[in-house]
Amino acid sequence: MAFVLTSILGNDEAIKILSYKWIWSEEFLNKIPLYLLDDLLRHYNRSTMEEHKLLEILAIIKKDFQKSSENERFRD
Repeated sequence: MAFVLTSILGNDEAIKILSYKWIWSEEFLNKIPLYLLDDLLRHYNRSTMEEHKLLEILAIIKKDFQKSSENERFRD
C-alpha cells in the first residue's frame, strides 16, 4: 500500500497517511477486499494494475482518513 500512496500522492503525503494508526489496524485492512490486495501484490510493481482497482483502494483509504483525528497518529 505504501508504494501506491507514494507513487500517486508523493512521499510527504504518503508518510502523513501512513503515520495514522488506523491504517495498520486489522479493522481497516479487512475493509480492503482480498482480490484488490492480491492484484496489488501481483501487478503493481509491473504497472499493470487496472486504474479502477487503484482508485477503489484510494477511496477506502480516503473514507477512513476523513474520519481520523491528529491524535490517532504515531509520534516521532
